[in-house]
Amino acid sequence: MDGDSIEKLQFYISDNQFDYLILHIWIGPDANNVVYTDTITNFVVGMWNEHSLNTPVVIDASLKYWIGYDIINQVPNTFPASTDAGLAIAGYGDMIITLYLY
Repeated sequence: MDGDSIEKLQFYISDNQFDYLILHIWIGPDANNVVYTDTITNFVVGMWNEHSLNTPVVIDASLKYWIGYDIINQVPNTFPASTDAGLAIAGYGDMIITLYLY
């Protein structure tokens, strides 16, 4: 709701074959503006983890919000963000993107 704030995020990790996570909150129609970033090194595999934001993000109901994380130095052929048998529903479960930074 407009004026409320995001104070905590939950994320699920299915393995620990990586160095750390970077949580993000983006705004805009194409998630083009980062409004929150935090590095996460302490988490529990196989369950939902809760992270309290250092600075709450105040919600503007006129904007779109995107929440996610980067997995840093992932071991090849591992699935820390988990996996399922598929098929994703267009516009919902198929909104995962992979970024390769060189």
